[in-house]
Amino acid sequence: MKASVENLCQTIINQYKKYKPMSAFAVAISGIDGSGKGFVAQQLQNLLEENGCRTALVSMDEWQMPKAVALMKENAAENFYHNVFRWNAFFDSFFIPLQKNRSIQLAVKHFSTPNDEVVIKKYDFSNINILLVEGIFLLKKDLAMFFDYKIWIDCSFETSLKRALQRNQEGLSNLELLNDYNTYYHPAQQYHFEKDEPRKNADTIFINE
Repeated sequence: MKASVENLCQTIINQYKKYKPMSAFAVAISGIDGSGKGFVAQQLQNLLEENGCRTALVSMDEWQMPKAVALMKENAAENFYHNVFRWNAFFDSFFIPLQKNRSIQLAVKHFSTPNDEVVIKKYDFSNINILLVEGIFLLKKDLAMFFDYKIWIDCSFETSLKRALQRNQEGLSNLELLNDYNTYYHPAQQYHFEKDEPRKNADTIFINE
């Protein structure tokens, strides 16, 4: 079903109140690179908090593997799909404890872009109601079960590439960025479509062209 951000917010609140979970209500916001996941997630967090929901928003980009692991030339698309994030660390040390207890205090070593510098990120959430997670590949078949509500941000590869070139958060030349999207990101996401059919796993599809 198509939705607006306001409708998404109200649907999440309704679902949360319907099930009244003792744990945090976990929402996945996924889509291809450049689809606008982070933008929509931030809008959702603002609206949810305006409606009295204590909300935590986390980006999977913080949990990336070093480039040497994620951006391997051999079987580039499949390797990126499997190894772009530290999935085990994310779910075991952060997501599951936070979802279960609704609170967490945790310091984690991350690899910052673009040079894989090690940085310490401190997470401090208390008594949250709703946990928003935004990132690619969250609707893998073996991950979707972790989330109570799943949103797919729908966007064409052409639009996502235009946005990527405009924002260029990697600090690369246009040629380098185009090469990365054509070698890793878009082929890996096409692999994701074929393997997982993420649109079918979503509860809501948000059109963001």
